[in-house]
Amino acid sequence: MLGEREKRTILSLTIWDACNNILEEGITDEVLDAIFREGMLKVALVNAEKNSVLIKNKSVLRFKAITELRYKSIINNMNDFLAQIGDYNYVNFKGPVLNHYVYEKIGCYRLMGDCDILVHEKDALSLYKFVKSKIKDVYLTDNEDLVKYYIHYLQHLPGISYRTFHYEIHHRLNQLNEPYPIKHKYMFIDTVKEGNFVFPCFGMFFISMCQHVFRHEYFEATFKWRNICDIINIILVCSIDWENISKLVDKVTSKFVMFYVLTRAQTVYKFVAGIPLLSTDVINLLGSDHDKELDDIVFKTYHPESNGFYYIGKWSQGYLERLFKGAVNDINRNDLVSIDFNYQFVRRVQYDNMIRQCKEIGVDFDSFKDSVIPVESGMPE
Repeated sequence: MLGEREKRTILSLTIWDACNNILEEGITDEVLDAIFREGMLKVALVNAEKNSVLIKNKSVLRFKAITELRYKSIINNMNDFLAQIGDYNYVNFKGPVLNHYVYEKIGCYRLMGDCDILVHEKDALSLYKFVKSKIKDVYLTDNEDLVKYYIHYLQHLPGISYRTFHYEIHHRLNQLNEPYPIKHKYMFIDTVKEGNFVFPCFGMFFISMCQHVFRHEYFEATFKWRNICDIINIILVCSIDWENISKLVDKVTSKFVMFYVLTRAQTVYKFVAGIPLLSTDVINLLGSDHDKELDDIVFKTYHPESNGFYYIGKWSQGYLERLFKGAVNDINRNDLVSIDFNYQFVRRVQYDNMIRQCKEIGVDFDSFKDSVIPVESGMPE
């Protein structure tokens, strides 16, 4: 179990220019293994070298070699796959875009566990069928009912495996009836093409990254320290026009998404660096009157029998305690509706009502009732 010193060391090594106060003896096997497993090793090594922090651990050379081979393999795989779907109008988001806008600027990269591709809703099924019929070395589901269910209720189609790597075709950025949707059409405005990759404009990239962190934490109760480090690194490395971000937020998503994520980033950075990441003016610019007491947050979800939002409960732990736990399932439960809480709030409702949902869209529930319907397929992105 990681102690406070180990957690502080991990965050310090993976937050840009924040590792000059850590002790070399704190960079243990356990710390390096955690950073390696989350794909952040290259970031940590470049950051440490910049701040004259020596990493003498014997495991690091082996970890470094594996990381470099994996990254090269991923890039080759993505270039090969994307080249074959070039006739479709798509935009990349999350992993490769994060490296393009942030980590390449400081001479490093973050490993990706899958490649997320966003297309317009009208093109999603066509692209999925094209991949199935025209691209070799692909594994994906043949279950038409399952595909129809994904299209209607979820934000992406079932995962695709191409050789040694995973892909998700997204047709929107949120699931059906999520209370904080983001209008994905703005991801296709002012895109930047580089080879086979198509990047959204910086503002939409940043907002979509914040929304990704938000949906993991707020809806799924899944906490990934590397994701909040990514947000902090974007802010530290990139020059951000906050007025422009505010205008985009008004167009595409609830301000509460940004308020939530920036407040969490502020908490983590202050824990590591001892100083604020952002001025209160910036956070207030993107602030909301909704659920501002984040340390005593009341989780809510849409529930068919409720009047809008349905009360779930309050956290029994602080944010920093949850950050290294992964999927958390120990909030205080209050009633029978939330007894089965374990996965995420929106999805819990979907599981509870899947038979009814299937009837509504005319699919056979029995044909895929034993299938796992994950939020994210494959390895961590």
